[in-house]
Amino acid sequence: MKSLFTFFLIITVLSVSAQDGVIVKYFDSLWESSSKENAVYYTHFIKEDTLYKCTSYYAKSNELYGKSTYTNMLFSCGEARGLERLYYQNGNLKDSTIYDNSGHFITHYEFYEDGKIEFITDSINGVGRRYLSYYPNNNLKDSALVCTLIKRVYLYTYSESGHCDSIAKCNKDSSKLVLTCFNKDNKVVHTQYKIIQAPASFQGGSSAWGQYLNSHLNKKLPADNGAPKGVYIIVVVFSIEKDGSISEATAQNNLGFGASEEAVRIISSSPKWIPAQENCLPVKCKNKQQITFVVN
Repeated sequence: MKSLFTFFLIITVLSVSAQDGVIVKYFDSLWESSSKENAVYYTHFIKEDTLYKCTSYYAKSNELYGKSTYTNMLFSCGEARGLERLYYQNGNLKDSTIYDNSGHFITHYEFYEDGKIEFITDSINGVGRRYLSYYPNNNLKDSALVCTLIKRVYLYTYSESGHCDSIAKCNKDSSKLVLTCFNKDNKVVHTQYKIIQAPASFQGGSSAWGQYLNSHLNKKLPADNGAPKGVYIIVVVFSIEKDGSISEATAQNNLGFGASEEAVRIISSSPKWIPAQENCLPVKCKNKQQITFVVN
């Protein structure tokens, strides 16, 4: 299976100010660095030993957006520590995530704006992950268990009234997913085999991927190499192996001034991804990434 996805990254100028030991940074809607005038969020950073206590706010209303702890001020993937909480503008909890002392994800909760739980996911002793999602009336919507150690997937879906609509399980050799559907009397309506495909994803999602690129890319390289004022867009195609590592990164275009080489370097240096899957098994896939350098 080959999956092709494109993410877009616009490199912007970092805007920072400091007062009384508090460092303030401004961000756009995708949590990439922004000017104060164009900011959607801003964050106060206070350094304590080797960690930064981060308190973020909605730029327009100055309402609390979130509290977290990171090892840097870039919100880099894998650098969060302990409890991270995000809030709606009405003050209700939006997300709650717990990380261990190495930055590994443990548990994640998402909430509806009225405070009810919408989604839960957590790791299971390093051998799998559990997923639970809920309707606004608190009834269970989906329940999934992914056992990576034995390559098994179990998925239960429910109607909003609480009735189990279907159960999906991998067959014995994990080659197909057996889907069994039920009627309102809990009798089997039909059974079918499905091929389950899941795209590769960066740890933490597309936002974390954008943060990784933004924090590790040498944005000034084209300007330092004498590039005239303008916008330089590089497209990199790369493979994600079965173990999540990056390979075969190549630029589809070369605009000079070292931009293509830098784009390939940052992709090749990426941390491991969550590999694509087909029928509960990891597979190699292709990805595409556009990176934009702006020379002022």
